[in-house]
Parts: sequence; C-alpha cells; structure tokens
Amino acid sequence: MSEEARQRKKTTPEQTESKETPTPTDTNADHTSSSSCGVCCKIFGVLIAVVIVVLYIIPCPIDPVAVQISEVPPEIPRAEITKHITSPETLKLLGAESFVVHEATGYVYTGLMNGAIARFKLDLTGVEFLLRTSDVDINDEYCNQIKTPEEKCGRPLGMRQLDDNHLLVLDTYLGIVKINIVELTKEVVLDFSKAKTDKPIMFGDDLVILPDRNTVYFTDVSYKYRVHDFLYEFAEQRLRGRLFKFILDTGELLEVANELCFANGIELHRDGVSLLVTETSRVRILRYNLADGKIEMFAENLIATPDNIRRSPRGGYLVGMGSMRTPPYVTDFIAAHPIINTIAFKLFTKDTIINLVSPKESLFVRLGEDGEMLDFYCDENAEHIRYVSHAEEYGGYIYVGSFVYPHLIKIPV
Repeated sequence: MSEEARQRKKTTPEQTESKETPTPTDTNADHTSSSSCGVCCKIFGVLIAVVIVVLYIIPCPIDPVAVQISEVPPEIPRAEITKHITSPETLKLLGAESFVVHEATGYVYTGLMNGAIARFKLDLTGVEFLLRTSDVDINDEYCNQIKTPEEKCGRPLGMRQLDDNHLLVLDTYLGIVKINIVELTKEVVLDFSKAKTDKPIMFGDDLVILPDRNTVYFTDVSYKYRVHDFLYEFAEQRLRGRLFKFILDTGELLEVANELCFANGIELHRDGVSLLVTETSRVRILRYNLADGKIEMFAENLIATPDNIRRSPRGGYLVGMGSMRTPPYVTDFIAAHPIINTIAFKLFTKDTIINLVSPKESLFVRLGEDGEMLDFYCDENAEHIRYVSHAEEYGGYIYVGSFVYPHLIKIPV
C-alpha cells in the first residue's frame, strides 16, 4: 500500500466532519449579519411609518385637483423666430406689473409692489412716485420697504388709459380706481368689498376699456385667495376665476363668465366683438364673444404660463409669460398628480417652493390674430428679468415688466 493511501486511511470520520462543519466563529458572524439586517429593516419601516403619520398630521394649506394640462407643447421653430434678450436697458422698480404709455406726455405709467403709481419717461429717466391706490401716503416708510403685497398699502395690477387726464387702475385689494394724472387725485369707482356678487371678488387682476370709454371688463382670479396667496390658487387648479362687466356711469356690475381657471390678462380682440382672456395655470387663452357670451379656444398648449396680454402695433398680441414648460415637463406632471403638490405644501413654505421652481429661462411672445406664434423673445438664463407679466410696445421698443422682479427692462423690437 502506498504512503498516500495509508494517509487517507488514517483520516478519521471526525476529521472529515470537522472539515465540512462551519466553525463557531462563522456561525456567529452569519447570525450577527442576519440580526443586523433585520434591525435595519425594522428601523427603516418605523421611519417610513413615522413619515407617513407626520405627513398625515401636518395640515396642508391647499386642496388641489388633478388636471391633465395637455400634450407636450408643439415644436416651435425657435431658431427662426427667437429674439434674444441680451443687453436691455433697465430701471429699478419692484413689481411693475402693467404699463400704460401716455402718448401726449411721453410718460410710461406703472403700478408697483408697494401700492404706488409711478411714471417715468420713455428713455427710463425721470422716475416719479405719484400716489398710492390705497389711502396710505406715498412717503410712508413701511409701505416703501415691503417686498410682498399687503392690503394696507394696496397692490395695483391691471392699468388702462381712460382719457388724456385719467387712468383706470385695478387694485386687487381695493377695486377699480380712477386716477387723475394731472391733479394727482383718485376716486374708487368700484369698491370690491361692497360689490353685490354671489361670491366675493378676492383677486381682481386685469381690465380693459371698450371704445365707448364707459364699459369695462375685468378678471377675478379667485373668489377664495388673495394676490399674496397666488401660488395656492395656481397649484389647486380649481375653477374659481370669473369675468365681470362694469358700467362706469351707472355703476352696474354683472358677472358674465365663471368657472375659469386663474383668469388673468384681458384684451379686446381686433375684431372688436370678442375678448381674449388668459388662463394662466391651464396655459391657454380663451376668446369670449361679447354678443352672445360664448367662449372658444384662442390658443392652447402654450409653451409657458400666460399673464397679461396687449395688442402689438405690428399686429397680433404680446403675451407675458411666467414659467417655461421644458422637458421633462415637471409642472405638467405635478398638475396631473396632486398628491405631489399636497406633500410639497405640507413640507415647504410658499417662498421655498417659488425658489425651487424659479424659471431658468424668461420669455414673452407675440401671437397672431388667430393665436399662432409669431415672435419668441427669450432671456435664456433669466439674467435680466423673471416672471414676465407684461410687454408693452411703443415707438420701436418693448417695455417688459414682472409682478415680482425688482427691475423692468426696455428692449428694441
């Protein structure tokens, strides 16, 4: 018998078994690893349960509904129609929401975040602060320092020229105010707090005066929220917007359309028999027939959220735009899944959410008489302005304002 065979023969069963059986150390390691994994899973499960309970307990300030905005925005030949905003002239004025160019005097009028009505020359010089829409003095230190709208100070939004000496200004808190720009006096011609309507006018926004200079149409964004809570109204996507008709000489007020979604800017169509009304959170513009009150679509599935709308001397309509819709279309996805909004508003403040969704690209557009895209004005990195609310064209230039930004800009057509 060979030496190798004798060695195999000497190997005992106990020795063979000991080679196949794990050592006590290995067994303990596996047990410890399994126990640690179990503990981690339990902790993770407890954390998830705690988060769910906390999210359930924390009150949510909004009650959103699911809305399918539309398909992906249509492709635009941006290379052909884009006009880049690169080196604009600027003027430091906070929240220049809307403009009126007063041809006879050569001044541009605007309403500011602090409730003031201001004017400046066409070359952006000679700024004057005239008065407030509220009863607070124009030199009031508190109102002059605010960064967000407050009812005490007033917040002028829509603005139109009534005649050579007067403007009509819609103060979202107060009502429609007639301002004498010569004597610097004011008169509240429609007090929202006293208006006899089924639901209160909480968020009046923009207005337009018909050629008779007596008939006024204006929008109300919401009968629930005020302007300082605009983000709540935007996120909820509910049909609280309305369109009103107001007669200056008689004071007659009539609700002519309701169940609109964030009814914002308004303009008289060039046909003279219809109005254009922007629905900001639904990214579309409606056309309201003055004769029969019927509403049809003018432009939908827009590339961004529309704000004020004004005629362009070149034809068509300039539309201020807020948040750009770009891939992966996060805002559209959130609108269709309200649980995301609910969680976000439970965890973060309005200001935080605004900063999170702050546009990376600012723009306004010119649409044709049938809603087609004609021009696309773009500030690609939002370096010069954000949240464009208004674009007013005069004398080969466009004055561009924002409802929250601390500057307005002026660019060539």
